[in-house]
Amino acid sequence: MPALPAARLSPFVTERELPFWQDILPLGERRFWHVHMPVFCPGEKSGGMHLVLSGSFRAVAFSRSGQQRTLWIMRAHSLIGEVSLLTDSAAIYLMECEDEGETVFFPRATLREKILPAHPEVGLSIMRILALKLRVQSEDSQAWNFMSARKRVGDFLLHRSGETGGPVRISHAELAEFLGLHRVTVTKAVTRLREAGLIECGEEGMIIRDPDRLEQEVRSAP
Repeated sequence: MPALPAARLSPFVTERELPFWQDILPLGERRFWHVHMPVFCPGEKSGGMHLVLSGSFRAVAFSRSGQQRTLWIMRAHSLIGEVSLLTDSAAIYLMECEDEGETVFFPRATLREKILPAHPEVGLSIMRILALKLRVQSEDSQAWNFMSARKRVGDFLLHRSGETGGPVRISHAELAEFLGLHRVTVTKAVTRLREAGLIECGEEGMIIRDPDRLEQEVRSAP
């Protein structure tokens, strides 16, 4: 069973689809973004959809205790805000610029009244990207639900350590909340990983002693 990535590169407009999008670029508004500048925040409606021209953006989810995890990375030709736009719902995560970037923003009214009726290929492109996202998240959910607590904790530690480049500073209670497990279950899983020589726990946090072995443990069959 494959380990679940901490973040994935979002599906994007293909080379075959790109000419259809280039036709509608004049109908959008070019916007420029600086590092850590939010595109939208949880609870906000996107008001439209962005096509990324350059730079990198990331979708970040937060737990109730403030822990965060990057879900998607958006780069050139990715879409931003299409789910909120088409469902007319508020965003459930933070979308922010990771480095200097540029997008073309298409307001809701422009998309619904001008673009989608006159450019069906663009609508099909959006549907394809949404379907790919749904498939990826469904596969993640299936794998996640069948993972043992030990594998889920190990998977989390692998990816968080990869993001920080060092020890993972997180309490058992916070880890339990993030993973949707009981605190006692997390403590038992951490203990088993430590006893197996895969991690060690200290004042600085949890340190992975053998990343290759831990990854093999996470990927192995139940």
